[in-house]
Amino acid sequence: MLRIPQFGEIVDGDMRPIALSRALPAALLALALVTGASPSYAGSTVSTTPDESAASPARARAVALTVTGPQQVAAGGRVVLTGKVRTADGRVRRTRVVQVAERRDDHWVVVGRTRSTKRGAYRISLAAGSDAGDRVFRAQAPRVQRLRAVRTGALSVRVVASQVERPDDWTFLMDGGSRWNPCEPITWSYNPAGEAYDALADVTAAFSKIASASGLTFQYAGPTPLVYLGASNALTGGADITIGWANARLLSSLVNSVVGLGGALGTKVSGHDVAWELTRGWVTLDNADPLRPRPGFGASSFGQVLLHETLHVLGLGHAEQPTQLMYPVATGQNTTFGAGDLAGIARIGAGPGCL
Repeated sequence: MLRIPQFGEIVDGDMRPIALSRALPAALLALALVTGASPSYAGSTVSTTPDESAASPARARAVALTVTGPQQVAAGGRVVLTGKVRTADGRVRRTRVVQVAERRDDHWVVVGRTRSTKRGAYRISLAAGSDAGDRVFRAQAPRVQRLRAVRTGALSVRVVASQVERPDDWTFLMDGGSRWNPCEPITWSYNPAGEAYDALADVTAAFSKIASASGLTFQYAGPTPLVYLGASNALTGGADITIGWANARLLSSLVNSVVGLGGALGTKVSGHDVAWELTRGWVTLDNADPLRPRPGFGASSFGQVLLHETLHVLGLGHAEQPTQLMYPVATGQNTTFGAGDLAGIARIGAGPGCL
């Protein structure tokens, strides 16, 4: 017997249930990515205002400069500001200096600087500091050649006190509890078609990290042509877990800041510590997400997404604290297993015994 306990789409950390046909017997959860914040929520964008010192205000208004940043970060974390500045002077594109200034009392102090790409993209990372409160920034680009000096309006970022981790901050993917049978090896396959980078090493490392924490045994079954695109019953044959790539055009759930989906099929069991034995799972990563997670492991990385989604496949739901890897937003604060993650992994791992 199979069931659908829930199907959700997480965008900027907000869970919105979606009604589905009973023909899809699965649980599926998604991960949203907000680059560089810890914790981070929907970003704010501030656009160009011309610098009063520009010789020609009308021309200065045509020089674009934007800055985007998190609305909130944790004390001790990082404030990552990104944006674009105009770099084209006629047919010539050149890199350009971009500064970030912070308002202190009644004046602005430059606290960071970088050089943009020739296409105008830039990124500046600043320490959030240890004190809670609001910090106000703006981006500015000095004059260069015929490109006028420009600056943005003010962008406010709230620094909040760090939370104490809770070991009980974990949930099951399915109501009544869900896990795999730890007395049998769990096989997995990887579909490299459309991959954003050569990710097999990161996929292998993710399974190794989870195996060390859980006691579960994973075996690589080789490449596969399969990928989850919204029809779980199409994943017949092959390995127990399928990892692959898609985009919003192929899988509509990969929208906005959603960078990965993980889900599993479960069979009803009785007389055990959980109500569902998981027998099939999949992870689908977004190969076209505009936030472009980095290869490897760390803040806002595909490795971070792989760990999160694979733990969904293995039976864990979402956590409440942004310090947990199973929090539904990937930030700079939840790159490794937190106390709640480890407690949940122990509960779905080899410890409870065979099913």
